[in-house]
Amino acid sequence: MGFEQARSILAGVAMVAITAGPSFADQAPKPAAPAKPTQVHVMVAVNHVSQHPGPVDPAAAKLERRLRQDFKYKSVRVIQSEKMALALNQTGTMTLPTGRVLKVKPRKLGQRGLLMSVEIEGTLRTSLRVPNHHQVVIGAQNYQDGKLVVTLEPEYEYP
Repeated sequence: MGFEQARSILAGVAMVAITAGPSFADQAPKPAAPAKPTQVHVMVAVNHVSQHPGPVDPAAAKLERRLRQDFKYKSVRVIQSEKMALALNQTGTMTLPTGRVLKVKPRKLGQRGLLMSVEIEGTLRTSLRVPNHHQVVIGAQNYQDGKLVVTLEPEYEYP
C-alpha cells in the first residue's frame, strides 16, 4: 500500500468519524443531577401562652426558650401538634381551637431554606423562607385566658 492510498484511507476514516457524530464516550449517560426533594415535612404546633400561673409544657420547651426574654407569660402548653408530609405546592390544613383554619403550603426549596405560604383564615396571609430545622413563631389570636401561638418547623433533605 502506497503513501497516497494510506492517506486516502485515513481521510475516509476521518470523514466517517466526523459524520458519525459524537463518539461513544460522549454518548454515555451523564450522571443525573441530584434530585430535589419533592416532599417536605412541616412540624406544626399550636400552643397556648397565658399570664395565669401554670407549668411550661416540656413539648413547648423550644418555644419557651425563644419567648421568655421578649414576652411575659407564666404558662405555656401545647394544645395540638401535627407533622405534615407535604409535596411542593400542596396545601396542608389544620383547624385551630378557635375554629379558624391554618393553611401551610411549601412553595420552593432552595439553599436558603423552604419558601412557604402561610394563612390563618381571616387573620394572616404571608410567605416566609425558613431554613431546615428552624422554628418560626406566629402569634395567632386571643384564646381563653391567653394567646394562641403557632410554630412551624420544616424538615427536609437538600442536596
